[in-house]
Amino acid sequence: MFPFVATCGKELEDWSNSVDGASRYYAEAIEELALDAAEQAFGIHIEEHHDPSPTSEMNPGSIPDWRVKEQTSLFAILGDAVKNIEVSLSESYMMSPEKSTSGIRYYAATRFVSCRLCQQPRCPSREAPYDAALLNKYYQ
Repeated sequence: MFPFVATCGKELEDWSNSVDGASRYYAEAIEELALDAAEQAFGIHIEEHHDPSPTSEMNPGSIPDWRVKEQTSLFAILGDAVKNIEVSLSESYMMSPEKSTSGIRYYAATRFVSCRLCQQPRCPSREAPYDAALLNKYYQ
């Protein structure tokens, strides 16, 4: 299991916050691309330095059994590494920079996509459609 925090970076977020109008839209898109690149680099690192078996990912707040407040545990496990990349956690468990993510990546024979259990219809990061039957299977 590999705990992680990935981010677009404080400098990029500061720049994005300094622009307005249509430029702000494009700046936020660049932040998203930077976050995606950080997550991809993490996956490549796991494949190059550990068993290249398929992995799945879960994030605090993505399933009912792992509440978003559990990010405090991930931040504690990662310690100074999180401080070094300048990601912080608010009292309401939101990360700064805003375009950051945390979670665990783990080996799994079958790929699990927590999006299938998430009822949030307008998530820009959705990887799979919501599956009510699957949610009922796990939580009823």
